[in-house]
Amino acid sequence: MLQRREFLAAGAALAGLPSAALAQAPAVRIVATGLKAPESPKALADGSVMLVEMARGTLTRVAPDGSVSVIADLGGTPNGVAMGPGGAAYVCNSGGLIFKPAGDLMIFSGNNPDAPGLIQRVDIKTGAFSTLYSEADGVKLQGPNDIVFDPRGGFWFTAARMPHPAGTERGAVFHASIDGKTIRRVAWVTGSNGIGLSPDNRTLYVIGAGHLFGFAVEGPGRLGAGADGEPVARTIFDSAGKYGFDSMALDSAGNALIGCLQKGDPAALPREGFFIVVSPDGALLDTIAMPDRFVTNIGFGGRDLKTAYVSLTNTGRLAAVAWPRPGLKLAY
Repeated sequence: MLQRREFLAAGAALAGLPSAALAQAPAVRIVATGLKAPESPKALADGSVMLVEMARGTLTRVAPDGSVSVIADLGGTPNGVAMGPGGAAYVCNSGGLIFKPAGDLMIFSGNNPDAPGLIQRVDIKTGAFSTLYSEADGVKLQGPNDIVFDPRGGFWFTAARMPHPAGTERGAVFHASIDGKTIRRVAWVTGSNGIGLSPDNRTLYVIGAGHLFGFAVEGPGRLGAGADGEPVARTIFDSAGKYGFDSMALDSAGNALIGCLQKGDPAALPREGFFIVVSPDGALLDTIAMPDRFVTNIGFGGRDLKTAYVSLTNTGRLAAVAWPRPGLKLAY
């Protein structure tokens, strides 16, 4: 196994950074272990961290002492979660992700196309949950992935694969209301995954196929469109195929912290990985080493929102690192 300094240099080279940029990499604290493919950490007011366990089918709480308890057994493969108005949690349940154990690791091995994709609402106090959406415009949701609320109480979410008019499948972005009555597709994004809003709520960030895209937000559920009526995205950052992107969090300066997935045969990959930090204008600011090859998501919490909680999906752990800036305060 690489020593930490050697790994930092290797990760920097992969991301296109000089190794000196990582000389003061933050220390990594492991908060919890034994999780089944964790994703989407969100800090709660009581100091605990809520997340989903994709391979367990649960919405889970990690207490400050590292103890783990199940909030709700949702079934399927919950993939992303956000707090919404009224203290309820809203979950993107992709339904059909398949994981298999490989020793002490958990490996993603494909999708079950027949499993239903759902948007679920969860009472985090009682664990009671219901399905808010299972389709949009008469088409079943396939692979709901990540979710973010706007200040008006509506939410944007991604779906990894939806039927496209060209006869293929393509990732999509949706906007929906919490009353279960209004949902519509607003954009196509190949390989859509992580999603977030800028500090001023005027840019919707979407991750798709190793890219970070930005859409201009013109109003609730409305994105700036081109002559053909389809929203226009600008490419903020392109990984150039060197590594995959999963989901992200934004800090108060508008920088995107993006979880990265190492590409290749899992048996041949090192156990270490990283997330990257990209500025609003697309500059690659840093690469942060993590002890997991599949770093899937980040969420801010702790005092002054200066703790970045990181889901380490391959090894089933929740990690924390001190962050130099506060995280972006979410709408709820």
